[in-house]
This record gives sequence, structure tokens and C-alpha cells, in this order.
Amino acid sequence: MRTDLQLLEQRHEMPSEELSNFVSTNFGGNLLTLRQLEPFITEIKRRFKTLPRKTGIDGKYKTIGKHRSFKSWCYGVLGRTDRTVRYMLSKSKNEIQKPEKEAEPISAVLNRCMAYIKRQRLDDRTEKSILDILTNRLKEESL
Repeated sequence: MRTDLQLLEQRHEMPSEELSNFVSTNFGGNLLTLRQLEPFITEIKRRFKTLPRKTGIDGKYKTIGKHRSFKSWCYGVLGRTDRTVRYMLSKSKNEIQKPEKEAEPISAVLNRCMAYIKRQRLDDRTEKSILDILTNRLKEESL
């Protein structure tokens, strides 16, 4: 299933009930689809945070999809616990925010190797030959 890009852009202007109905009709029941609906679910979660908690003039509470909380909405509309949905949302955020780990410079690796070799208390001849091999390797990789 592909989410409609026009609806994706309009998700902030859509009425809450319409947005909730869109998510409930397009959710197929697997986490891949839940991940595809992530922008819509994030918007619904935001709306629940701003939903008035007091009764209105008519004596009724404001609801989204006939639910007063994100927790009951997740279970009622998606059939998942709010913990599962929140985990999916946080996982998608973390994928975006984590920078790629930079490679460690070869000189730092060489320094760690040399410190390790010195701690091993090898005889001078063996230690010198190992350090020569590492130094030559460093020269080869820097070219």
C-alpha cells in the first residue's frame, strides 16, 4: 500500500474524525503498514495532546474517532496497544536522528594495537617485528 501524497500534505488541515477514519480504513494489521501510516498517527497523537480535557457547553467531551485518549484510540482503531504504537513512532524517529558512525582513523587503531602489544610483555625482537608490520601496514593504507 502506498500512502496518498496529497493526503500526506493535507493531514494537518484534515478534520480529526476524517483523519482517524482514514487511518482505520487503511491499516491492514501489520507493522509495515503501521510504519507507512506513521505521519498520520503522529498527527493524531499531536491532536490528542491538544484536545480539551473538560466537558464542552453541551456537556460532552471532545473526542477523536469516539475516543478521548491516544491510548484508547490505538486499541480501538488500530487494535494495538499504545506502547506498540509509541515504540514504532520512536523507532522511526531514531532511524532519522542517528548519525552514521564515522570510521576510526587508522592512527588511533595503530596506537591501540601498540599499547596492547606492550602490555603483553613480549620479547624485544618479537615486539619490534610486530610494530614494523603494523607501521608498514599503516604506510600502505595511507597511500
